[in-house]
Amino acid sequence: MPLDGITLYALLSEINNKIIETKIDKIYQPSIHDVLFFLRKGREEIKLLLSCHPLDFRISLLGTDEKENPITPPPFCMLLRKLLQGGRIIKISQLSLERIITIKIENLNEYGKIKNYFLIAELMGKHSNIILIDEEGTVLDAIKKIGSDVNRVREILPGQKYAFPPAIERINILTESENKLYQMLKCKEKEEDFYFEKWILDNFCGFSKVAAKEILYKSSIENKEIPQIFLELRHNLMERIFIPTIFYEKESRKPFDFWIFPVLHYKNRYIEKKVNTVNDALEVFYKEKHKYEEYTQLKNSLLKLLHDYLKKQIKILSQKQENLSETKNKETYKIYGELILANSFKIKQGDKQVILYNFYNNAEEFITLDEKLTPSQNAQKYFNLYKKLSAKESIIKEQINKITQEIYYIENTIFSVENAENLEELYEIEKDLEKEGVIKTSHIRNEKVKPSEPLKFISSEGFTILVGKNNRQNDYITFKKASPEDIWLHVKDFPGSHVVILTEGKNVSESTLLEAGILAAFYSKARHGSKIAVDFTLKKYVKKPQRAKPGYVIYDNYKTLFVTPEEEIINKLFLKD
Repeated sequence: MPLDGITLYALLSEINNKIIETKIDKIYQPSIHDVLFFLRKGREEIKLLLSCHPLDFRISLLGTDEKENPITPPPFCMLLRKLLQGGRIIKISQLSLERIITIKIENLNEYGKIKNYFLIAELMGKHSNIILIDEEGTVLDAIKKIGSDVNRVREILPGQKYAFPPAIERINILTESENKLYQMLKCKEKEEDFYFEKWILDNFCGFSKVAAKEILYKSSIENKEIPQIFLELRHNLMERIFIPTIFYEKESRKPFDFWIFPVLHYKNRYIEKKVNTVNDALEVFYKEKHKYEEYTQLKNSLLKLLHDYLKKQIKILSQKQENLSETKNKETYKIYGELILANSFKIKQGDKQVILYNFYNNAEEFITLDEKLTPSQNAQKYFNLYKKLSAKESIIKEQINKITQEIYYIENTIFSVENAENLEELYEIEKDLEKEGVIKTSHIRNEKVKPSEPLKFISSEGFTILVGKNNRQNDYITFKKASPEDIWLHVKDFPGSHVVILTEGKNVSESTLLEAGILAAFYSKARHGSKIAVDFTLKKYVKKPQRAKPGYVIYDNYKTLFVTPEEEIINKLFLKD
């Protein structure tokens, strides 16, 4: 759910004492939606974020992570620095249970007199805004200026009088008496769920659709009256009894939602993660949400780029194979030259053609001649044509081999991107692609890309099994970690991970070999098949051709086993940290 009024109340009640009486040390505007305040209370530095992002609007205290700031501060940031920097936060308040916050700041003006300023954060989805007004209620500036062409009723422009958004007469459950709340709810309790949920949203401030639905759901499963559930919520808010919870989608682990209490109607549908504070819930949720969005965006971008690049390489390979077919007659030209030399006494200059017996295939050959050349020169002409085609064939074969390796590398990289579990693994793949000249990144990452570790499993007999997650890791476990007598496995004819059994000089039984084969099949493009062929050999028989792409190897002295990946077996193998 978006940040609702109830969550906002809980958050402010939690961070209020941390913010009051702090000095505004620095002000930044890292994006068009965000304002970041560096506050100081004694020796403690506090970072307060105000965001009017249409989807991620919020107020929260940031941890150690800092947002990158533009070199030139925007005009709104410049005005905030001029009027608020060095001032003190006197008060922070919420309008009823609505998503409107007012921060009162006291500072000295240019004449050395104390003046009050009010920073108003309207956290209302696409209508979110951050507005600075003076003591007289005049708008000094806003992060989003709203003229009469956008809103005739409520302009937000410098010099205009500020007015709160049009009020909807809704009840604040914290200020209304328990008796009145009980009577109101009791009268409506028999309504159908859909209408009752809408009635809550229309008549009580601070509720989101999820919160209203939770009231009804909790009442049904706990067999309690709706008024009782309502009053329990009121009590927990007033007593600041919160259980901040983040919810994640089961398969993707995408951050889905958060609230200040567990949401019972999410149970069994989402993974719950309880955190210590409401502020932690916001910070963790949005940090992980942004990270997941960047992960998805980068993943899709890399996959599109790689698929386009793969199509291009396959097209080039097809052209090269077509060019190679043009050299298939080179041996014929060599034979023609030999036949002409062997029968030069039968040929005279001026002949345009000759029929000669081919002692290689016991057949007569019709050979075209250049009438201006001698027999010896005609033979040399065919020998030169043979040499030219032989050289061309050698070059094309080398090019085909290089393109084939490139295709193998790209197909394996596509597999790695599809199975990358986090942003860091994608960064690693992106860096590798840049190093190999496949892409040129349009941005510079400030963070150093720390190489991720290969997967480590323990077989049922206690052998360590390594599984590479990308081309670089495949090379690493094969040529850095594995000893000559360790066992190397790879799925046959499909992109996939290198798998290594670290034998430590011991004999490996068929069961461990089978488990490693299942891992090789599972971490491959063929994972959804059955009776998948997996080649295995000793690591000493695995070689990397000179100048070969990462992950590309050749091997011999191998055997093949056939396995069907079973998640039950995979789950039984212990994954080490």
